[in-house]
Amino acid sequence: TADAMRKTFGGGSGSYDHLPDVEDGAENLLNTDRFRFASFFNRMRDQIAQHWDPNAAMARADPDGRTYGRSTRKTLLHIRLTPKGAVKKIDIVNDSGVRELDREAVESVHLAAPFVNPPPQMIDAATGFIEIDFLFILEDGKVSRIRRYVR
Repeated sequence: TADAMRKTFGGGSGSYDHLPDVEDGAENLLNTDRFRFASFFNRMRDQIAQHWDPNAAMARADPDGRTYGRSTRKTLLHIRLTPKGAVKKIDIVNDSGVRELDREAVESVHLAAPFVNPPPQMIDAATGFIEIDFLFILEDGKVSRIRRYVR
């Protein structure tokens, strides 16, 4: 439903990408060369979101909320895909401080794969793989979002 999508991805405006130097707004105009694979990233993010349940992970790790509290938690994953879109490797670049929450992010990527029809231009000539970072955010123990992380 539209409400579920807003709850998962955070509101109805702005960007789903983590852009540290760009203020989120109702309309963000960005260099399209930098975002030419947006449809693939969005499709990938949507597939992952179907499997990611950070609230259940937090409930398993901290049922009463006394150990970790309800502060914002972020897990940054580096995902390596084969040219066909299968997951080759996932690294936790920055952990959330809650092992169960980080595992939930990794597992959601594995469950969502494969990510079919990746643009061949995304293949890194040096490695032969597709390299993507995604940031998984759980805000105040309630609202969850997945954003492509742009360094």
